[in-house]
Amino acid sequence: MVRLQQPPAASRASSINDALTYGQDDTKQKLRKQLALFEVRHMIDSLDSLAHDYPRQPGCTSSQTKGQIPSSFNDRCLELDPTNGPQGAPMRLGDCADTRSGILQSWIYNAVTGTITNWWFTALGGTKGPAYCLDAQNAGTRNMTPVQLWPCNGTDAQRWSYGYQPGVMSNAEGRVLDIQWGNSALGTPVWLYDRNETGAQLWGSGYWCN
Repeated sequence: MVRLQQPPAASRASSINDALTYGQDDTKQKLRKQLALFEVRHMIDSLDSLAHDYPRQPGCTSSQTKGQIPSSFNDRCLELDPTNGPQGAPMRLGDCADTRSGILQSWIYNAVTGTITNWWFTALGGTKGPAYCLDAQNAGTRNMTPVQLWPCNGTDAQRWSYGYQPGVMSNAEGRVLDIQWGNSALGTPVWLYDRNETGAQLWGSGYWCN
């Protein structure tokens, strides 16, 4: 049975424009529908992973994978921009062979909680520091919402579901992880966008349970 969740305050705030356009009741119904669909998608993705028993990286538990997140574009991986530190660091495309990949491209996906954490900065904080999660900026629900690193807080902006086939990473807010304008150049920003299963939205060959 899928249990609907009340969207967090930040998520509701990001939908003010929708409320003005469609009315408050319709906007609430739209958000609840998105969350319900995500729960179904997450369940399907999890069952698919269990059914096929995809191999996992060494050191991972039955519900975790860790390492790089490669794009379908050759030699391109999901990477954080460390210029201003981990909190709020924007996501971009990086070179999978970069010598800093163990820091900027090291991720842990927990299929149970749906969180994707940066291994390096989370470990650096130890038991007292925050864990850092892949996050939809300001709990945004719209197309072109930037994706960033942010202290883990358990909100839907930080919940993801990975579908091995075809390789799409869905966010609980209703969009998927997408490379801006399908540009494979190094440094291209990564944001949220409607699902279309183009190469800009396919991730994981060689990493996610592969």
